[in-house]
Amino acid sequence: MKISARSVAVGFIAFVGCMLPSCVKSGDDAAAIVREWMGKEIVVPENLTFVLQGDTVNYNWQSADYRIVTYIDGEGCTECSMKLPIWQQMIDRFNSLGETDVSFLMIVETDSAGYDKVIELERKNKFSQPIVIDVNGLFSKSNSLSQELAYQTFLLDSDNRVVAIGNPVYNHNVSSLYEDIIRGSESIGMTDSVRSLVGSPILCRNIGMTHKGKTSKIYFEITNYSDQDIIIDRIATSCECTEAYSDNDTIQSKQSVTLFVNYTPDSVTEGEFEREIMVNFKGIEEPLVYRIIGFVK
Repeated sequence: MKISARSVAVGFIAFVGCMLPSCVKSGDDAAAIVREWMGKEIVVPENLTFVLQGDTVNYNWQSADYRIVTYIDGEGCTECSMKLPIWQQMIDRFNSLGETDVSFLMIVETDSAGYDKVIELERKNKFSQPIVIDVNGLFSKSNSLSQELAYQTFLLDSDNRVVAIGNPVYNHNVSSLYEDIIRGSESIGMTDSVRSLVGSPILCRNIGMTHKGKTSKIYFEITNYSDQDIIIDRIATSCECTEAYSDNDTIQSKQSVTLFVNYTPDSVTEGEFEREIMVNFKGIEEPLVYRIIGFVK
C-alpha cells in the first residue's frame, strides 16, 4: 500500500522541529517548508546526462517505486558536500529493506572546471551510482529549491511527488523516516518469522560499473538471530552468470557466516542489471533473498 504525501506530512511536521539542525530554521519555519513541498512534483529535466566514474550510462531511475533525489551545490568543498562514502552505505541499506525498489539520483551543479573533480571523487570513492553533473544548472532552474542544505534532498513516490524532505546523511531521524515510508510500501516481503531467525544488515549491493567477462566478487553476511543452530539447505542464483556459496553450512546461534558471490557478465548483458541469490534454510519456509545490481559495459 502506498503512503500518501498528506499522511506522511502530518507525522513529519509533528517532530520536524527537533529533527532538523537548530542553526537552520525554527520549528515553525521548518514546518512551513515541509507543508510547501509535500506532494509537489520534482522536475528532473530529460536532457540531463548520467555519468558513472567517467562513463556515460543509461540509468532508468524512474522505474523504481521510490526515488531519493539529492541536489549538491558544487561551490566550496565539493567532496564535503557530496559525502559519497556515507551515501553508498545508506543506498545499500535502503535497497536492503525488502522488495520495494528504491533508486538514487545525485545532481551536482558545478561549472565545467568542476566536472573533472566530480569524476575524480566518484573514482576515488568507488561510488557505484550514476551522478548527474549539471553544468547548466537545469535542475535548480526547474525547481525553486530552498537555499538550506537540509531541504535539498527528497524522497519521491512513483509519480515524482515529494513524500518526505530532508537529508538522511545529516540526520538520523530523517533516515528513519525514509526507511519507515519505504518499508510501509512493501506488498511482498520476508515474513516476520524469517526476519526474526536469520538476516543481514545488507541484502543488496550495488557493484557499480563492471565489464563483460570480468568477475566481480561480492560478500554478504548471514546472521543467525535465534537460540539454535540453523542449517543452510540450498543456495540458488537467478542465472548461470552468478555463483554463490557460503563458508559454512551451519550457522551457530548468534553467529554469522559469509556468503560469497561471483558475478561474471555474459557477452549479451549490457547496461543495468539485477541478479538474485536465494538462500534456503532447513525448517524455514521462505528463503533469504540477496540482490546485486550495477551496470555492464
